[in-house]
Amino acid sequence: MAVQNLSHEEIFNSHYGPVDPGSYNLAGYLRCTRVRVLRLFEALREMGIRNGTILEVGSLYGTFSLALQRLGFQVTAIDRYDSYGPGFRPAIELMQRAGVRIVSTTREEETQILAGLGQFDVVIAMAVVEHIPHSPRQFLEQLVRQVKPGGGIALDTPNLPRYWNRIKMARGEPIFMDIKSQFYAELPYEGHHREYTGPELAWMLEQIGCAGPEIEYFDCNLFQFEHIHRPHIECLLRIVEDPTCADTILVCGRTPRP
Repeated sequence: MAVQNLSHEEIFNSHYGPVDPGSYNLAGYLRCTRVRVLRLFEALREMGIRNGTILEVGSLYGTFSLALQRLGFQVTAIDRYDSYGPGFRPAIELMQRAGVRIVSTTREEETQILAGLGQFDVVIAMAVVEHIPHSPRQFLEQLVRQVKPGGGIALDTPNLPRYWNRIKMARGEPIFMDIKSQFYAELPYEGHHREYTGPELAWMLEQIGCAGPEIEYFDCNLFQFEHIHRPHIECLLRIVEDPTCADTILVCGRTPRP
C-alpha cells in the first residue's frame, strides 16, 4: 500500500490540532473510498462521460485520481504536496507511474496555480468542500471556471443529517469536529468547518451556473468495520427507509453549453 508509511503527524498536521491516533483508521478509510470512487464513476457514465480530461482538486492520497486514470481518463491531480511530509511520496510516485499529472502547491500559491491549469472535461473535489472556511462560494466559482462549456463538475461530502448525527443530536451530543482538536489547532484550522445537506450542495452548484445538479445519497462508512453489529443493521434499515440518512452525498452538474 503506497500510504502504509504515512505517519499520524503527516496525515493530521498542527492545523488539525491534536487528534487521537486510535480514532483514525486509514485502511478502513481507503476501503470506504472504493465505494465513493465507484459511485463517482457510475455517475459520470450516467452523464455520458466515459473518457476525457479530469482535474481533481484536493487529491490527497490519490485514490480517485489513480482509479480514474486506470479507467481511461487523463487525470490531473492538484494538492498541497509541497507542504506534506515524505510519507506521501510513494502515493505521488504511484500516480505518476500510472500517468496522472501531479501539480504540487502550497496554501499560499494554490489559487494562482489552479487558475493557470486551463479547462477540463470534468472537475472533481471529493471530501473537500467541508474543509473550506467562511464562504465556499469563491472555491466553487474557481472550480467551475476550470470546467469546459458543457463539462461536468462533481462533489462529494459527508451528509450533515446522516443517521449517526441524528442519533447524537437526540442524545444531546455534538455533531461537529472534536472541540479539543479544533480548540488547539493552529490557524487556519483544516478540519470540517461546515457539513451540508444534499439540497444545499445542489443549490450551490446552481448558483455557480451548473444546470440540473443531481443528488445521490449512499453509505460507505460501514466498510471500515471488521464486523457488523446490530446498531449498524439498524442504520442500514433506516437508510433503506430514508436515503437522506446515508453518510455521503454525491452531487454532479454540468456547465452551460456554448
